[in-house]
Amino acid sequence: MLIKTVSRKTPIKLLRWIGVLCLSFTVPLLANEIHVNSFKMEEGNGSPSNPFSSFDQALEKSRSIQGKEKVIRIHGTGTLFLTKTIKLDERDSSLKIRAEPGLIISGGSKVSGWKKGNHGLWIAQCPTILPPRELFINEKRMKRARFPNSGWLRIKKSLPDRRSGFYFHKNDFPNNPQIDESTELILLHDWSISRIPVERIDRNQSVLFSKFPIGCAAPHYAIDHFEKNPRYALEGSPVFIDQPGEWAYSEGHLYYMPFPEQKIVEANFIIPVLDQILEVKAGDKDNRVKNLLLEGITFSHCRFNLPIKGYASGQASIHEYRDGTGKTGRKMMPTAIKMENIENSQILNCKFINLGGSGLWLGRNSSNISVKSSVFENIGGNGINLGETDGREPAENLTISDCLIRMCGNQFFGCVGVWIGMAKNCKITKCEITNLPYTGISLGWKWDDSPTACEGHEISHNHIHHVMQILSDGGGIYTLGRQPGTVLSHNHIHHIPLNAGRAQSNGIFMDQGSSGMIVRDNRIHDIAKSPIRFHKAKENTIQDNTLGIEKGENPFTFNATDSKIITFQNNRTLQNKELDE
Repeated sequence: MLIKTVSRKTPIKLLRWIGVLCLSFTVPLLANEIHVNSFKMEEGNGSPSNPFSSFDQALEKSRSIQGKEKVIRIHGTGTLFLTKTIKLDERDSSLKIRAEPGLIISGGSKVSGWKKGNHGLWIAQCPTILPPRELFINEKRMKRARFPNSGWLRIKKSLPDRRSGFYFHKNDFPNNPQIDESTELILLHDWSISRIPVERIDRNQSVLFSKFPIGCAAPHYAIDHFEKNPRYALEGSPVFIDQPGEWAYSEGHLYYMPFPEQKIVEANFIIPVLDQILEVKAGDKDNRVKNLLLEGITFSHCRFNLPIKGYASGQASIHEYRDGTGKTGRKMMPTAIKMENIENSQILNCKFINLGGSGLWLGRNSSNISVKSSVFENIGGNGINLGETDGREPAENLTISDCLIRMCGNQFFGCVGVWIGMAKNCKITKCEITNLPYTGISLGWKWDDSPTACEGHEISHNHIHHVMQILSDGGGIYTLGRQPGTVLSHNHIHHIPLNAGRAQSNGIFMDQGSSGMIVRDNRIHDIAKSPIRFHKAKENTIQDNTLGIEKGENPFTFNATDSKIITFQNNRTLQNKELDE
């Protein structure tokens, strides 16, 4: 103990000295702790008994404290609605932001003024100019009106240009949809999707015309390249509302069909407004944000606006600009929380839920960041991004551990749970990754075996299951490019269904250029096709894995890959039913 027990015989001067000593230890700590409660009306001074009423006040106060650790404590439970993105920079080094359990920091806005309309629908004025893509009621994401209600239709034949639309089967549309500006086509391309506004439907000729080209510009994204009869659905128009819980937007209004006995006046309706909730970015790489802690915070309700000429994705949220400027190429989907030029920081016990784009991005020049015991759930795009698509200022030494990652890619089905691009020495461990339309963990971003900044990763002790639920040509873990020092070990991967598209879905899929990796001690079973597949892969070591297979399937599939250059050691193959026993 620093201070010992004081006896009655202790001199008065000594007692006074000890009192001063105690004060010197305690006062700075209290002075550096700033309190905020945005649910109170008074302005306050940041003290525990009289907290600030806005986060901006607390942040300004913390920036006046130089060279010391400082804490912002956010009090209150409920939803704190932001009017602008929270932006942190190098002035916020050594800052800890902690929130009380039950507090939600929201980039959304409440929807009120609901009135009863026709056909059992309720109608409200939309509080935003741009149409929303999501509606939440009491923190539950509602289903955007869709045709058909579940499952998929299949095109009959593509139009000759393979881009502008397709013929459909005459019985696909029992009632002629009234197409308006909110009607959207979703077309699946094996491992990616397009979301394109519908121009019109010619019922006499059974032709659907899209407003903009379907698929990325590369030839293999043509409508019928992967399959002659790919899957599609329509979404977004009020005429598709035919079940309780469905909603749609049209011409400045929101339409919603309530559940029986649901009390509209008591429900909490929220639509996303901000396209980013938190940005952490230092001014330059030589003056990084350091020692930042985010703890116990729930981030919710962040929107992603489709490009004005539609969403045409390549892979894992990377999509064409299509912003009307004529710019070509592709970009990553934005995230609700993005960090760059940051080091030695931690995200602990946070939640990233109900987000329209992607969740968290640890980007350029980020190092020694830990994300622990956090939840990524109900996210439109990727759950987590680590690194960039290029090799400049790569992120390094990033750890994601003990996290739950599920229901990501719920709007943009080609997205993944965790994406690792050009980054070094990243570690994904002890996470559960589940209920995804496409890949669980995507590792690498180079389609040949030339050296890159991607190396030294550890993907271990993860439970990855029930992924690849909609798209094809991916896996529980998907790899690209040369990655020396990367190890995939002790992962449990299971329940990946038969691919509905052209290409296989697998437990681990080592795609083009995958090389320099060790795959060991993984347990992979209940995969409809091969547990491990190689496509144009190079030298790797596959050892001590337990692989369950279906009758008639092989443990390994080789596509344009020389099996002789891959080292196989002590792998155990069983029938799935033997593993289940």
